[in-house]
Amino acid sequence: MQRSLSRVAVALTAATATLLVVPIRFLDADQYQALATGVQALGVTVALVFGAGTLLADTHSRKVDRALGLHAELTAGDVQAARVRLLVRLQGTRAEGGVQPVTLDRLRTDDGFAAYAAPERGRPLRDANVVLRYFERVNAARVAGVVDVPLLHELIGVHVLWWDRAIARDEGEPLRGGLAELAAWVDRHSRTKARDAHYLTSWARYLERDFGGPTGDPAALP
Repeated sequence: MQRSLSRVAVALTAATATLLVVPIRFLDADQYQALATGVQALGVTVALVFGAGTLLADTHSRKVDRALGLHAELTAGDVQAARVRLLVRLQGTRAEGGVQPVTLDRLRTDDGFAAYAAPERGRPLRDANVVLRYFERVNAARVAGVVDVPLLHELIGVHVLWWDRAIARDEGEPLRGGLAELAAWVDRHSRTKARDAHYLTSWARYLERDFGGPTGDPAALP
């Protein structure tokens, strides 16, 4: 878009120069002054339009950068470490029906979940808090409209659906609310805006592998 705006600007600049130079031989001073005033007004209008277009392009670029940044945060650093530790622990609960959802209260009180087996360090509850805080920030960014929504959906949607299934919903856990809202949005966006997206099929396979079927994920819907 930025290149298109630049080409338009060059073309308009050339046209403005032509309008001001060519008529000199054919107009008297008053006529030429009137023409110059009109061209100047047109130039101001064009500049405003061009500025608005540039601002929109820059805004979109920033939204894309924020979506990429949120994905990078999920796959690196403290969030990544906490996510992987807890994911591996929860996958260890796999039974005939798949991974068994766990409540935050169980992570607090159940000796089988209160700590990791050696040599892992940390506590599952702390890691769950890190993961949930991350999704809380993502949801806040989405609601504020500061991220590119289609890209955000593609990059982290399946992670949202996985964790929404793995950590059981509980209205008494306020920290769980952000993930629940985000999962509802992913589901809604998958059913409408991204219904034909190529990646939904792989989402379905991934969720069915870990949680069994039917998963209720958007890709499995008719």
